[in-house]
Amino acid sequence: MPAFFLVFATRLLTFIGGLGTGLSGLITTAGLGFIAFKAFMLFLAVIVLPLVLYNLSVFMMSKAMEIAFSMVSTSSVPGSSPVVQLTGMAGYIANEIYLKQALSMIFAATSVRFALGFIPGFGK
Repeated sequence: MPAFFLVFATRLLTFIGGLGTGLSGLITTAGLGFIAFKAFMLFLAVIVLPLVLYNLSVFMMSKAMEIAFSMVSTSSVPGSSPVVQLTGMAGYIANEIYLKQALSMIFAATSVRFALGFIPGFGK
């Protein structure tokens, strides 16, 4: 009985070793290169692209706001500011009803609608 077990174990381990050799032959340099390329593209799509797009959008918005504030400050009545600072009870109520977030959503939706107007098939 022990001899049978040794022969069986030897053949089983040889078979498993042969499977490992066969599978390692499937993973060639081209296969590893493909996997490395896909991992690099995933890294770019998940890490680099959102970071670059965020930084670009912050840069563009800061420049647009600088231009808008410079135009408003030169065209408005001297001594008056177009920016409203809500303080006291008005500030508390505006904060409680999320006025800043609501206006931000309205302006964002309006700008998206305006931008979609330039795409054929989406605009009026």
